[in-house]
Amino acid sequence: MAMSAIDIERVIGEITPALLHGRIQKIHQHVDRMLILAIRSPGETHRLLVSCEPETARLHVSFHPAPNPARPPSFCQFLRAQIQGGRLEDIRQLDHGRIVTFLVSTRHGSRTLVCALTPPGTNILVLDERGHILRDLNGQRHIAGQPYEPPPERGDAWTQERCRAVALPAVDERFPLSRAIEAHY
Repeated sequence: MAMSAIDIERVIGEITPALLHGRIQKIHQHVDRMLILAIRSPGETHRLLVSCEPETARLHVSFHPAPNPARPPSFCQFLRAQIQGGRLEDIRQLDHGRIVTFLVSTRHGSRTLVCALTPPGTNILVLDERGHILRDLNGQRHIAGQPYEPPPERGDAWTQERCRAVALPAVDERFPLSRAIEAHY
């Protein structure tokens, strides 16, 4: 089951202090619809997992290394060219929903990574500094060059979902929600 909007809000609150202003060192795409961004903050590197599998759409810090294919998929290559080495300037959840944006300053200018964790149309889009779509995970060539428009709000039932994440561990550790989500999936 995909993460709820409330779960996403909680995860964003948990990961933002550690990831903000970090550099994206490496990007992996070991399966078709899942990315891992290695983000280096002073003294530590965190792996941010973003899954666009419709049944398990989620994002969280990951604690397990993932195998890397010998040849990265074309979307991963594109991300490496566009945002790898960039600094993560902002993380936002749009309208308390299931869309999360990552603003990255790169040598090409500002890039926004839009993670739409909204089943069944989960997707990751890369936007230029004007907010136009450069490319997306789903390979929809017809949207390239178009301005990004978030989907309309879906009302209270959409934003007031019940939290489905597993219970938080009772130990004092860093990223407890991410650990619980990773264990759940």
